[in-house]
Amino acid sequence: MRNRMKHRRLSAAARVLTGLLLWSACMVTAGCAPCAVAPPAVSSAWPDVHAPEGKPRFVPMVHLNVLDVLPDPPATRSVENDREYETLQRAVAKASPNDKARARHVQDNMTVFDFRDVVGAWFTPESCPEAAQFFADAGATAKTFSDAAKDKFQRDRPSTRPGFKPLYPERPGSKSYPSGHSTRAMLWAELLAEMYPQQRGALLERGRELGYDRMIGGVHFPSDVYAGRVVGHAVARQLLANPTFHAELNQVKQKMDEAKANAASRATPAVSPRTALR
Repeated sequence: MRNRMKHRRLSAAARVLTGLLLWSACMVTAGCAPCAVAPPAVSSAWPDVHAPEGKPRFVPMVHLNVLDVLPDPPATRSVENDREYETLQRAVAKASPNDKARARHVQDNMTVFDFRDVVGAWFTPESCPEAAQFFADAGATAKTFSDAAKDKFQRDRPSTRPGFKPLYPERPGSKSYPSGHSTRAMLWAELLAEMYPQQRGALLERGRELGYDRMIGGVHFPSDVYAGRVVGHAVARQLLANPTFHAELNQVKQKMDEAKANAASRATPAVSPRTALR
């Protein structure tokens, strides 16, 4: 039994790391959008690290053991880890001023409204307060599981290597694997794609870009970002399978559609009956 479990664990690691190598080469060498690789399935076990009192309200809807979806990250002194540093250094070096500004924004102020360029200009906290709260709660739930993985794997940040300096400082003592920003960004992308399936491709691309910005900032390794994508996808699948969550998502979608319609009506000039008859 132990040998079979170990074999499954190694197979999962091989799938994830193969996807990572393809993704890193695509992003940094060719300069194209991240490649979408299907994350592995999730189990019905609870996470190793439970949320504290006052845990996010959607956490009980998610039955996920992070060890079932993530392999160990590359070892600190491994060849693979050295290759990740090389990829990270290229990403930081090639970053344009706009890339750097965007990476700083993601580090300090990322919210679901960073998908506004895909969803629409009407998608703002002011016009969609219900969405703001709903996605904040969902993001806090995703963070519970990414934090559980960080506590388990204890991977140091890239800045711990002498001679490597990130563009922006990270929180002292915080761990690296998986990226919490990448986790939340992919969760939000999946939930928005459930609301707007016709924009699924663009939404997922935006979610991947938000995660990739953590590499541009030099605060996460490529495998951290990819692992965050895996956890975010797993949490989203679990939430969307819950009828109570899905009903609330539909209610929030209705409010968002109302905000979109209101914005459209404000943008359309009023036409008097006399003018309409001409």
